[in-house]
Amino acid sequence: VPTMLAMLDGLDGNPFLPMLKGSRLIVSSAEPLPSMLGNRIEATIAPVANIYGMTETINGGLFRLPRSADAVDTVGRPVDIEARLADDGRLELRGPALADGYEIDGIAEALHRDADGWWRTSDLAEIDPTGAFRILGRADDAVHIGGVTVHPSAVAAVASGVPGVAAAAVVIARSAGALGESVLTLHIEAAAEVDESLLRAALARDLAGPAMPKAILQHRHLPRLASGKVDRSALAQALQADGVTLGTAADDQHRQLLDIARTAFNLRTDH
Repeated sequence: VPTMLAMLDGLDGNPFLPMLKGSRLIVSSAEPLPSMLGNRIEATIAPVANIYGMTETINGGLFRLPRSADAVDTVGRPVDIEARLADDGRLELRGPALADGYEIDGIAEALHRDADGWWRTSDLAEIDPTGAFRILGRADDAVHIGGVTVHPSAVAAVASGVPGVAAAAVVIARSAGALGESVLTLHIEAAAEVDESLLRAALARDLAGPAMPKAILQHRHLPRLASGKVDRSALAQALQADGVTLGTAADDQHRQLLDIARTAFNLRTDH
């Protein structure tokens, strides 16, 4: 997974590097792959294949082949399966390679298809101008800030691609401003302190507006679940316990008040 690739990439004196550099292929899956991380791995270690649907499909899915014309942060194109985007941006799959379902703790759980055989995933995606699919994050993670839909997992994926960042997670907090709007707090795990100005400059290459975190908190170790994923609930509880509040820039308040006025009075967006 990209989190593990970031840890291996940033490990001082990494004993695995000689072996990895002799690899024919590194396969990335399960999380969005940041472009900075993917390009760095492909340029310095080994070719990268980015794959979607390894659990739900049999010899099919979305594949970004190594060193292909498709951007390294995309999952490429459908192979032995059909893929499309629903009106709300969710990825949908169909085809004989699609599995019947999961078995969780001995209980079978079917993949529910519609009348035409399409399975609606929990992932949001986009199709870039070349036709390659890019995974943005989980649909249930999306948050609306200032009239813009932001995907925290996609923000965390960008941050995890920055050199020196071993892992990243985004937690939603409430601003201390008058509007009390949702804001993003970025938590990073790093062996040594990362210069925040350089980190923000790196994030700004891919993020803008409400997607830029209001606060960046650095940790030597992030809390993790038994699965190894970052425990975002624990981070949120720690923020609340510490009484952390986040200020709101005046221009942000002005923008949000305008958004409220436009909605309340049905004003045109160019006014």
